[in-house]
Amino acid sequence: MPINRITNRKGSRSISNLKCTKSVEQKFTLNEMFEQYMNYKLTEGLAEPTILIYYENFRYLTDFFDGDLSNEDLSKKQPL
Repeated sequence: MPINRITNRKGSRSISNLKCTKSVEQKFTLNEMFEQYMNYKLTEGLAEPTILIYYENFRYLTDFFDGDLSNEDLSKKQPL
């Protein structure tokens, strides 16, 4: 015999009940974003060789972009 579950819903969900949040636009450069990311990775306890590889790969990326970029410039870059 199947079990019939009865739910007592106290309210319906509508768009007006949902909380809206504003997006916070912060101006960061590529180097600042990478340093924040690396601080997070250091707190994870990654091994020293892994950290060095991250820095090396980031250097390749900044060489590709011809230096540091802002987050606005980064989002406007066109793919090759």
